[in-house]
Amino acid sequence: MAYIETIVLKDVANADRTFKRHSANAGTTNFLERGPGGIPIGNSRLSIAQSVTTEAGRRKTTVNLTLPEVQEVTGSNGVAKPTVVRTAYATLTFASEGTATADERGDAVSMLRSLLANNSMWDVIVELEQA
Repeated sequence: MAYIETIVLKDVANADRTFKRHSANAGTTNFLERGPGGIPIGNSRLSIAQSVTTEAGRRKTTVNLTLPEVQEVTGSNGVAKPTVVRTAYATLTFASEGTATADERGDAVSMLRSLLANNSMWDVIVELEQA
């Protein structure tokens, strides 16, 4: 895997969300987007895992995105503290035979990119409409 230090993603408001490399081990690289003020609760996470799953060389890449929503919650003692109130998850899994070409793998990524850019998919995933 190419060494990635930082990944910048755009959110729905077209704002940059910067994920910085946090750790790497056993084929998985983890990235964190630090919350405001450096408070560790509610950091958004991105992980990229790569593996070879069969003797024939089947390659698998799994991308996980975890987006916690943090709000100030006032406890019974009257003190407000940041608290994760809900979390959104997204998982992408790409798998190909060891003999697949870069063009074949690229087709899968390009078609997925096109699918996610399709307005109908926005309605299904974001607006929760029936597919």
